[in-house]
Amino acid sequence: MLIVRDKNFGIKFFNYLDIAFDRHINSALFLISIDNMTDINFNYGSEIGSETIKNLSYILRNEKEETHQIFKLQGALFAYCILDTNKDEAIKRAENIRKIVEDSEAFIENITVSIGLLLFDEIKYIVQTPEDFSSSIYNIALNRLRIAISKGMNIVCSESSTDNYNENIKKVLIADTDNMNLEILKISLEKEGFKVFLAMDGVEVLNIMEKEKINIVISELMLPKLDGFLIKEKMSMYSDKRKIPFILMSYQKDTQTVKRAISLSIDHYFKKPYMLTELIGIVKNKIKGEI
Repeated sequence: MLIVRDKNFGIKFFNYLDIAFDRHINSALFLISIDNMTDINFNYGSEIGSETIKNLSYILRNEKEETHQIFKLQGALFAYCILDTNKDEAIKRAENIRKIVEDSEAFIENITVSIGLLLFDEIKYIVQTPEDFSSSIYNIALNRLRIAISKGMNIVCSESSTDNYNENIKKVLIADTDNMNLEILKISLEKEGFKVFLAMDGVEVLNIMEKEKINIVISELMLPKLDGFLIKEKMSMYSDKRKIPFILMSYQKDTQTVKRAISLSIDHYFKKPYMLTELIGIVKNKIKGEI
């Protein structure tokens, strides 16, 4: 493992990228930045700020495997490189790091990290020299890190185009075992111009979300395979899904289930039978970002 702390960190980091280019190894680069570093330095002082960076370094070292390299760059910025990987594996690893940091109790207060991710193969065959490759891969990963920060932080960004983040929000996923309720909601939402996806169990919900960029979920609490609470828990593990608005509906609504919904940051909890106009209005406002 390599944690670079001296003034020559840039040379060592870019030399590593040059070697990967020469050997034609498909690797992944994560640029990892502490989101609330400025607040920590302001509230607790630079000494605690330095301790926070050391604690993050410790977490990254614990995650490191034999084919991984870690570089401490300037400030609260780390480079984490993985040899011989693919995009799915790299995203999974980055999400795991993000979640471990978010859940860690090693810091003076809860912190999060944003991560910009790039696979070397994305640009390896469109650059001519190792120098062009090294600078390009760093700049693209840095741009993706900036996108993650601008989109609310605590996010893994693996795409450079902001078009993917600004597309019209029109996809609604509804999960229920009641066919009549599904059909009524589907017709009502389609009249409002939304594209509607239907699911009848929790596993199907997650499968649809892997294939489609869903913008809001409306779920019955009592579903086969995974209930509404477990769906929301699974979503919270992924930065691209954790902030998707989630509306729960059920005939079962009591103090215990309401407390559980609040702990999971569920946006709204409707008790059946609900007022259709109210639910549709909530969906429209959520999609517009008004509430």
